Amino acid sequence: MKFREKILIYSSILIIAIVAIYIFLISPLRNSISRARNNWEDQKIIYEITKDRSENMASFKKDIEEINEKKENLDKFLISSNKQINFFRDLENTADTLNVDLTYDLEQIKKNNDEDLQTVNIDIKTTGQYNNILKYIASLESFNYYIKISNIKISSLNSNKIQADIQAKTYWQ
Repeated sequence: MKFREKILIYSSILIIAIVAIYIFLISPLRNSISRARNNWEDQKIIYEITKDRSENMASFKKDIEEINEKKENLDKFLISSNKQINFFRDLENTADTLNVDLTYDLEQIKKNNDEDLQTVNIDIKTTGQYNNILKYIASLESFNYYIKISNIKISSLNSNKIQADIQAKTYWQ
C-alpha cells in the first residue's frame, strides 16, 4: 500500500472514530448535562416557591390567630340567638331604672350574606324627662351589644316630658 492510501485509511478511521465518539459519548453526555441543568433550575424554582409558601404560611397562621381573636371580641357585641330576650330585657330594665316609658318595634329581620349575621332595625319610642332620656340614649350606646343609632327625633309633649324616637340597627347571630 502506498503511503497516501495508508493516510487516507487512517484518516477515515480517525474521522469515523471521532464521529462515533461524538455520537455515542459526547452528544448523550451533553444532553444529559443539559437536562440536569434544566432539572436543577426547576428544582431551584420549586425550592424558592416552597420557601415563600412556608414563610407565607407562617404569616397566614398568625393572621388567622389575630382574626379569630378579633372575631371572639366581635362575637361579644353581636346578639346571639339565645340572648335576644336578654337584649330586650336590658332595654326595658334600663328604661325602668331611668323612669322612661318605652315601646319598640322590630322591622323585618334582614339576613346578610355574611353567614348567619342578621341586621335588625329597631324603632324605639321613649317618653320621659329630658335628662332621663339623655341618660337612656347614653346607656344604649354603652350596652354590651353593638347598637348603631341612625336617627333620633326629640319632640316636646309638655313642659315636663319629651318624646324621643330612636331608630337603631343591631346585628344578631
